[in-house]
Amino acid sequence: MDGELQVHHAIIYNTHDGIRDINFFSEGVSQALGINSAGQIVGFGRSNPRSDFNHAVIYSNGAAQDLGPGTANGVSDAGAVVGAMSIDSSGHQHAFLYSDGKMKDLGTLGGPNSRALAVNNDRVVVGSSDTDIQGHFHAFIFDTDKGMRDLGSLAPTPSLSAAFGINSSGDIVGWTGTDNKGGFGAFIYHDGNMQDLNTMISSDSGVHLDVAKAINDAGQIAAYGIVGRQSHAFLLTPKH
Repeated sequence: MDGELQVHHAIIYNTHDGIRDINFFSEGVSQALGINSAGQIVGFGRSNPRSDFNHAVIYSNGAAQDLGPGTANGVSDAGAVVGAMSIDSSGHQHAFLYSDGKMKDLGTLGGPNSRALAVNNDRVVVGSSDTDIQGHFHAFIFDTDKGMRDLGSLAPTPSLSAAFGINSSGDIVGWTGTDNKGGFGAFIYHDGNMQDLNTMISSDSGVHLDVAKAINDAGQIAAYGIVGRQSHAFLLTPKH
């Protein structure tokens, strides 16, 4: 019907209770985007389904805490939350770190927008940031000692990348341009070097890894890519 709203609620699932509705706002809409080992959940929602403005949320012990306009994308086991916060009425957003009850604007790499996408237990943050006003963006790493640093890209132009995951060793995974013809692929950033994950798998596999989304402390990587013309999920396990 015309004008009918699609209403989404955040949920949690476990094998004991199955699916439970944990809508962050009782009369609103919400989505869950991350969870830590303590069961704290982050995401976003709106108290009014017809509003255009999302609020970042952390949900813990049955209660939702509104962190302000924006989106919460990740949470560490210690409860540090990262995401993107609205900074003005024009829709610009900056990456944020919320920890110990304090909200920190992480700034940008020189462009108008940034977003934090993951954080490890040392409060090291990764994400992506505009590098100019022409639409170029790069993966970044942030810590309290050195601030936000540019991880670069494997492509000379257009120079694009984004980081989606980090483990406790500081290994980072994400997506990068790979050439000046619009090619792209999944990357791992280790010991100061970015490497195309496609160069680390068999060249005759028939697989192209597009994006690496997460990496655990064992070095296993969750990614997705293409086999033939079909999109597939992949688990990459390092050889030791």
